[in-house]
Amino acid sequence: MIQNRVAVQGEVSIFKNLATDMILTPWREEALKRDYTSVIGLPLKTSSNIFGVLLIYASEPDTFDTEELILLTELANDLAYGISTLRMREERKRPEVVLREKEAFIRAVMDNLPIGIAVNSVDPTVQFEYMNDNFPKYYRTTKEKLANPDAFWDAIYEDTAFREEIRKRVLDDCASGNPDRMYRHQARRYRQAL
Repeated sequence: MIQNRVAVQGEVSIFKNLATDMILTPWREEALKRDYTSVIGLPLKTSSNIFGVLLIYASEPDTFDTEELILLTELANDLAYGISTLRMREERKRPEVVLREKEAFIRAVMDNLPIGIAVNSVDPTVQFEYMNDNFPKYYRTTKEKLANPDAFWDAIYEDTAFREEIRKRVLDDCASGNPDRMYRHQARRYRQAL
């Protein structure tokens, strides 16, 4: 009853004497059994909505004077701010958790594909952010040999002249910004078996 009134009105409500206040007749008996004689209801709110009510009961009638009203209102505002802050932190964490879960799923899928997959930069050097175990196998090399920046060209292409030709072509194709030029239908292997 009290909390509903506070929540709807969004304002502090004080009931100075539960024994005589007619509004509280249906709850009077239960309140007096618990030795509640006066009560203050304070809204817990943000700038846009009321999300709760703080009820403080006292065993004396007319307990809450002006000074206590000011202090309890500050308390309710501080409590509302703390709760809102914690809720906002949790809301911000939720998308991060979902993103990490999706990243873990994608990584698990890529790790288990029967083909070689790599994510890397090309310009100015080839630097891998990710590669599954099949990627170096496909190119007949090892992850260790591909670890250093730009080691890709030397590790994959044994023929020096062809290495420079393919490197220039790939870099030019990437620099063009044209997706059609960046697509390789079948990447040929240029290294002999390990």
